[in-house]
Amino acid sequence: MPKKRIMVVDDNEAIRAVLGTSLKLLLPDCQIRAVGNGDAALTELRQQPFDLVLTDYNMPRMNGVELARAARKISPRTRVVLMSGGYVDTENPSRTDAPKLDGFLDKPFTFPQLEKILCSNGISISRHS
Repeated sequence: MPKKRIMVVDDNEAIRAVLGTSLKLLLPDCQIRAVGNGDAALTELRQQPFDLVLTDYNMPRMNGVELARAARKISPRTRVVLMSGGYVDTENPSRTDAPKLDGFLDKPFTFPQLEKILCSNGISISRHS
């Protein structure tokens, strides 16, 4: 079975580093890629598919919803989870072409919340004793 591939998209380098490290600890068998903006994320998606994209909502030039919309066109099977430190109305998007998101994480979030969103998107956490 091929390794699961997860991409983290956030313009904050510290958040990318912490989330990337957290994902590697939770999912040592997954491939993790972290990029700083939507354009870089779309370039990665054009090169090869990802199982899951965890994207910040509030980024310059392209927000997380815009990235999700573009990502769906490139890779329809890729699941997209939006992360935000502020209020985002994910139930009532202002545009009719807003994509269906596969989850939402309020920043800051905990390891159990991250685990839950991963599992709900088909990425299992294996526990080694």
